[in-house]
Amino acid sequence: GSQIENERGVAMLEFSMVAPLLVLMVMATYDLGNALNQYLALSRVVYEGARYAATLPGLEVYSTSGTNPNTPNHNKIRDRVVDLLQRAGFEPSTTTVETANVSNTWVTVTVTKQYEPMFKFLATTNIRVHASGPFLSLAP
Repeated sequence: GSQIENERGVAMLEFSMVAPLLVLMVMATYDLGNALNQYLALSRVVYEGARYAATLPGLEVYSTSGTNPNTPNHNKIRDRVVDLLQRAGFEPSTTTVETANVSNTWVTVTVTKQYEPMFKFLATTNIRVHASGPFLSLAP
């Protein structure tokens, strides 16, 4: 009978050594899944923002190459992306929305959001998503 009791003790000792690692792996998997879910939601928002930008005629009229031009159309794009962020359940004050013209033929929409993990011992990180697309050019 004593050998069976010793084996039970060894199994309990092994479990007590492995259990914290298993719990840590489950917690990390949960946080990784949550971060990936937010990344995918942001990707949909950014894609829709770039798609919307591509439909704006005359986007190049006031454009200059660079980030966040203060033009009526770029402001419309940023407003649309903020609206989409709210609809997707994101707090716009925790995100950064940027637009840029690239060579006066492409528009890029970028959203950056700081990801706060559920379990605080994991590092906070930024989720950065961007999409680019050509826009309708009225220039000859």
